[in-house]
Amino acid sequence: MKLVSSGGTISTDAFLEKKRQVRRKHLIFLLSSLFILSILVVLISQLERFRIANVSVTGANVVGVDAVTTFTNDVIDGYYLWFLPRDNALIYPRGELRRALSEEFPRFSSVNLSLSGLERLAVSVIEREPFALYCGDATSIESANCYFLDDGGFIFDFAPDFSDGVYFVYAESVPMDNPLGKQFLPAEEFKALGQFIKRLPELGINPVTIKLNQEYFDLALSREAHLLFNRESDWTLIYSNLEIFLDSESIRAQVAFLDKVAELDLRTENKVFYRLK
Repeated sequence: MKLVSSGGTISTDAFLEKKRQVRRKHLIFLLSSLFILSILVVLISQLERFRIANVSVTGANVVGVDAVTTFTNDVIDGYYLWFLPRDNALIYPRGELRRALSEEFPRFSSVNLSLSGLERLAVSVIEREPFALYCGDATSIESANCYFLDDGGFIFDFAPDFSDGVYFVYAESVPMDNPLGKQFLPAEEFKALGQFIKRLPELGINPVTIKLNQEYFDLALSREAHLLFNRESDWTLIYSNLEIFLDSESIRAQVAFLDKVAELDLRTENKVFYRLK
């Protein structure tokens, strides 16, 4: 009889074969149990009591409830791995659905999902409010393709035709391709720029549109004049320099100066250059 040494013990071939048979039985039992468990999981997951039967939508006042409901049902339709239903309340693709709704409907600033029982999915959204327009052509919004911007500079929806002056207009010298769902400027920069523009009427300056030309802004004014300043400007300093300039004796001595000026250039630090019409 052949003896086999294993560490500190000596085993026969028959004993080793018996151990292998026990291991095979354990493995077969484990695989069978996993298979049966998988079948049970698939069968239970397909029970109607665990399936989302209806979708309710709140907050989609402009986009429309029907559009959101249809899109949501499309996302949760189908199966994981051909067997597990995606509309099962316990395993529905929550993260994927939130991302998909935000991408499909850029007007939504937030999307919240919750279950009411196991058969009803509640979709609650908040829509962005129009703050201004982003247009391909800043000179004539009637002939340009325009989009709504929110107060953070996010381009979220197509805009219908408006008469000049209804919304302030933002534009670029090289317009974006497919701007829907994109940021015109980083949110903090956009808000700071908006605050600067908002204060200009206090100086008798009435802004109409603004265009980003690579490194500087071209702000069109109501008197067919332009205000130029660098994108990286300190808005507080720019405003202060402009205020000091307009309040200087030489400028105040000129009657209706702002009616006669064609361009105010603040791109040089602490200096204001101007050109008359």
